[in-house]
Amino acid sequence: MNLRFFFVIASCFVTLLCNAQVQVSTKQLIGTKWEETSRIVGGTTENPNKKRIIEFDKNVFLNSIYFNTEPTTAQFKYYLSDTEPSNVFNYNLVGTNNKGKHIVLYNDKLNKVFHYTFISFNDDEMVLYHKAGEYKIDCYVTYKRIK
Repeated sequence: MNLRFFFVIASCFVTLLCNAQVQVSTKQLIGTKWEETSRIVGGTTENPNKKRIIEFDKNVFLNSIYFNTEPTTAQFKYYLSDTEPSNVFNYNLVGTNNKGKHIVLYNDKLNKVFHYTFISFNDDEMVLYHKAGEYKIDCYVTYKRIK
C-alpha cells in the first residue's frame, strides 16, 4: 500500500513539473537589456549573423538590429499575459505591473500583434519561443543579459 501511494504522489509530481511554465513579471523586465546568442529554427541551431539587442522599459519593448555599427531599432508597445493572445492588442495592459507566460507586442506600422512565450528566464539568460505565422518557421531564441 505504501509503494502504491508513493507511486501516485511521484506521478503527480512529475505531471506538475512537465506542465509547469515560466511566469515572468514586468518588474523583472523593466530596465533590462538582452543580446541574442543563438536561435533554433526548424530544429537547426543558428548563431546570429547580425547583432540583435532587446530592451524593456515600462511601456516599450525595443528591438535593435545592428547592420555594421549602426542599429535599426523598432519600438513595440507590450504587456505580459498568462494566455496566448488573439490578434487583438489590449492597450489597457500596457505599462501595468503584471505577470505572464507570454510577451504580447504591437507593431504600429504593420498594425499587427506578435507574441513570444517564455521558455526559461533567470538573471543571466532568457529563452523565448516565437510561433511563426503562415509560411514561416517557429523558432526558439536565446538571449544573454547585458544590463
